[in-house]
Amino acid sequence: MLPSRHATHAAPGGTALEAIARRLEAIHAEAGPVLLDFDAPAQALYRFTENARIPLDNTEVERQIRIVALDRNNSLFAGSHQGARRAAVMYTIICTCHLAGVDPQTYIADVLVRLSREWPAAKMEERLPHRWAQQHAA
Repeated sequence: MLPSRHATHAAPGGTALEAIARRLEAIHAEAGPVLLDFDAPAQALYRFTENARIPLDNTEVERQIRIVALDRNNSLFAGSHQGARRAAVMYTIICTCHLAGVDPQTYIADVLVRLSREWPAAKMEERLPHRWAQQHAA
């Protein structure tokens, strides 16, 4: 059985971080103000050991912004500001679908049909990818 994320964060990581902190404090005592800037990043570094919802890395964020980085040159040729804005909206929808575990093509096809049938604006929240996934999972 795999250990829980909280146990994994707290036990080995915390011990290693504490050892690093002790070593840096010893160096800090000798170096003085040179290491004053270490305190703030160190507190942020420890935060993942206190809250199991905080991931150890930012891989998911990097994966989400990858599409933007890859498309940077292509965006220069969007044709107009309006075309660039539409592309940004589509990228947002596609990335949100990926986060919700939804196939973007299936989602967009279904939502466009529903919107063309004059889906009420008051119920628009039901068409968000995570809600759409819940409705189609059942």
